[in-house]
Amino acid sequence: MSNRFIWVLVAGVIVCASPARADFQTGNELLFFCTLNNDVLAKGICLGYVEAIADFVRYFGYQGVKYCADPNVTAQQMMDITVQFLRANPATRHLSASGIVAVALTQNFPCQ
Repeated sequence: MSNRFIWVLVAGVIVCASPARADFQTGNELLFFCTLNNDVLAKGICLGYVEAIADFVRYFGYQGVKYCADPNVTAQQMMDITVQFLRANPATRHLSASGIVAVALTQNFPCQ
């Protein structure tokens, strides 16, 4: 057998053996970034993630539901709501962070 064939075979086995993830972060990972003290980069990752999901849910919804926050609600408030939700619901932290952010916002800012 050629060396190239062996390397292709090894690479195929590695790829097939790797666990697949459809989400980018879990709630555990998001909570870690959001609660690191004195780490500006981690806070930025958390805030940016929450803002991105918030924008998506506001315009496109999550499982058919949108949230309706007052225009004066800040990104920091949305991050605080997300952290509060994660701390209050530890059994859901292994789930997709995007879904957790969406649920936290739709529960706290329901549309009338």
